[in-house]
Amino acid sequence: MSFHANPYTEAALFADVGVGYQPDLVLVEFCVNDLNDPTLHFDAQTIQRLDAIPDAAFPDPAHRAPTPAPSLLSRACARSRLCSLVVERLAPARPAPARLAAALATHDDPSDTELAWLRARYGEIGARAAAAGARFAVVVVPYSTQLDGKVGDHLERRLVALGDEAGWVTIDLLPAFREATARGEGPLFIDLWHLTAAGHRVAAEALLAQLACRGLLPLPAGTGCPAPSSTGAPAAARRARTSSGPSPVAPTFTR
Repeated sequence: MSFHANPYTEAALFADVGVGYQPDLVLVEFCVNDLNDPTLHFDAQTIQRLDAIPDAAFPDPAHRAPTPAPSLLSRACARSRLCSLVVERLAPARPAPARLAAALATHDDPSDTELAWLRARYGEIGARAAAAGARFAVVVVPYSTQLDGKVGDHLERRLVALGDEAGWVTIDLLPAFREATARGEGPLFIDLWHLTAAGHRVAAEALLAQLACRGLLPLPAGTGCPAPSSTGAPAAARRARTSSGPSPVAPTFTR
């Protein structure tokens, strides 16, 4: 399943829909924009207006961007379908440059509040997965400016530590992407966050290898499995290998 959302709506959608698929393995993809203000992303891509969004949907409600109040003219136009169609065709709304910049900023040094929010949302998904008899892991996908080494892996290290503390497996794909870049493969990204076909191939191959290495799929582990101390969440990985329950053969992906 693919959820175009942040972890708040991923957790809600998994509870409402995902568990109905009776998965054996639940993988949640983390992208750095999961820590951005979700309304900024929405506003940057559409002229539609969102209804009231609860504070729980924001990584840090204290930094929630204020919603610009619509003008009297725009409110009057919204009441007319004809007026709305004309505006959409002739004068589509454009986000303010500052809001657009905030929507595209890589939030790679999250606060303790934001990490606590992320842990809570993933904890909700993990708990529901466990209640359904499924295993759970977080897959951290890098962003394009990390590939040349100029941007470090500080965020990935914090996410691995978070998973270790919380008790779930965290799979970091950044090493695989850097190795692919060093081999001359690519381009791996369309833009800052979205993968090309080549990028998807790198992610799929690395993820499959890691799932086998961590005992999350009934596949023989390859010879290139990194040691648990270098891959994060060793305790969770050991639990994943030895825990009883159904064989993990029907994964549910959330994003």
